[in-house]
Amino acid sequence: EIGIAEAMHEKYANKLFLIKFACGGSSLKGDWLDKRNSMYPKMINYIYMQIKNLKDKGYNPTIKAFCWMQGEGDAYPGSYNVYKDNLNTFVGNLRQDLAKYTPKTGLPFIDAKINPDTEVWPYGPQVNEQKEAFAAENDLNILIDTIAAGMHTDQEPWGNIDKCHYDSESEILLGHLLAEAFEPFLEPVE
Repeated sequence: EIGIAEAMHEKYANKLFLIKFACGGSSLKGDWLDKRNSMYPKMINYIYMQIKNLKDKGYNPTIKAFCWMQGEGDAYPGSYNVYKDNLNTFVGNLRQDLAKYTPKTGLPFIDAKINPDTEVWPYGPQVNEQKEAFAAENDLNILIDTIAAGMHTDQEPWGNIDKCHYDSESEILLGHLLAEAFEPFLEPVE
């Protein structure tokens, strides 16, 4: 969100709000898939609450895009091979549950590839293949190629490298790439 805000602030200050909801170490299959999983209803309720807060402040919010950076928790047997099907369920639920706040053309879903290092995520490349297949199904499904963008995991924390997650520099870059991907869905600024 810092990279998104950095990329969008000057042009969209006070016209663009980010609603962030996150849970580390979660999986799409086990935590986010649908209304029966623990994180999905919490996230939807949180989004509704933030929309109400914006309305109470005099704004008329519309959700222009949904950004997603997840998949590592599904890079294991029994999850990676159904990731695309699970994305279809998850995004279908999102588009249904958020429809009254999204454009009539539909909710853009902007995703990003995970770290493909098989030492860290045994089936990371397969999750990324599933993400590619999902993105190819609909013009509103967008996938950011973090690998082609040169994102890396080997810079920090210093002295104890965390190869599981993109490092700070790469996370800022990811924010910029997410902003670039969803800017076409925003109204021009006067």
